[in-house]
Amino acid sequence: MMTPIETTTVTNDLVVLDAKGRPTLRLHPRVRLSRIVKGIHTGLTIEGLMEHWPYVGREEFEAALKYYDHHRSEIDTQMEWDREEFERIQAKQAERNAPVVDKIRYFREVKSAAAGGA
Repeated sequence: MMTPIETTTVTNDLVVLDAKGRPTLRLHPRVRLSRIVKGIHTGLTIEGLMEHWPYVGREEFEAALKYYDHHRSEIDTQMEWDREEFERIQAKQAERNAPVVDKIRYFREVKSAAAGGA
């Protein structure tokens, strides 16, 4: 399993590191660089990003992409680690919920059988 890495420097004043060391937009700390990069990877342009986050300016998106360009390897590694961690948590949650889901399915089947048999 990969581990998170520390991003080393900030290339401009519009991109800063959050408390967990992840690059975010200084004026919009909830907009993480990884989300912007994912948008670009799915085919969005800067204009498309601006539609998605209308409160973020073009200059901020350009600064974020410049930062990504200078730290691509580190950010790609962090994004892969985040994806793996999300999948691990999701699998653990599904395992924890399995008994509840089984009960729900059972009661739906009983209800359906009772409705069909009436």
